[in-house]
Amino acid sequence: MKSILVHCHIYNVQFWEELKECIHNVEQYPMDLYVTMVENHEDIQDDILKNFPHAKVQIVEGRGFDVGPFIHVLNQVNLDHYSYIIKLHTKRDLPKEGIGFRGMYWSEWRNNLLKPFRSKDMVCRYIENLEKSPTVGMTAYYKLFINNTFDKNFDKNTYKSFKLFLHNNGLKNIPFQYVAGTMFIARASLFKYIQDMKFSLKDFSPSNRKEKGDLAHVFERFLGYMIYRQGFIISDGAVSTRKQQLYHQKIYLENLLTAVVRLFWQKKVTSSGKLLIKILKIPVYRRKHVSTD
Repeated sequence: MKSILVHCHIYNVQFWEELKECIHNVEQYPMDLYVTMVENHEDIQDDILKNFPHAKVQIVEGRGFDVGPFIHVLNQVNLDHYSYIIKLHTKRDLPKEGIGFRGMYWSEWRNNLLKPFRSKDMVCRYIENLEKSPTVGMTAYYKLFINNTFDKNFDKNTYKSFKLFLHNNGLKNIPFQYVAGTMFIARASLFKYIQDMKFSLKDFSPSNRKEKGDLAHVFERFLGYMIYRQGFIISDGAVSTRKQQLYHQKIYLENLLTAVVRLFWQKKVTSSGKLLIKILKIPVYRRKHVSTD
């Protein structure tokens, strides 16, 4: 096995200690560590180099969340030197009052993203899955896998942007999954597909949580798409295939039920600040929304 390319993007600096432990768990393998940050935190940089003396630390523009800096790092390396890529980044908690991901709130969302890296044994299990499973191109925690049809009903802006992205690059849509939150281990050679597309950090817009359908969110999906496009799949090597299938069947039925309910009943606050209720997609109630904050 060749070396592992590890990219760690630090935005929320309070989570560096957590990521540092995860990277130490990868050190049992030969690795090259690239760390990107959007601000110059000398104390963090000193700690990075104290723990990982050969790390390459770079200050980058705050574009494309964690995806833009990842593309920035990809453009600097020769992927022939690596067997695998590990992508990590700081991830804030999901607020309870916000929209959770599959019932994950607070630190549960981040903990599940980091689950494959929480111990040396877990890192080994995921790497061994890639070594022994020639059809697996990317691996992560299975509860983060999303089918590409999900966005059609639940994130229409990104769905439209992704379809336009494929069209503009002469690509056809295919069934695929992607890893929500973009933390994974994957075969390095497959990312030559990304390198050949010649994207750069400048192509990404400044990071904005309110913006949907931007290039960063499109690329979150495209990183999964290009795995399947090259004849590979995404799978969790630490969990049985049957357990993964049962979980995603459950999610499919829940999403289907939610879509049916939305057909008959929708309640939301519009961008103009009005409370809107629809039945069978027909507006039946509209008034100025009064916040309870």
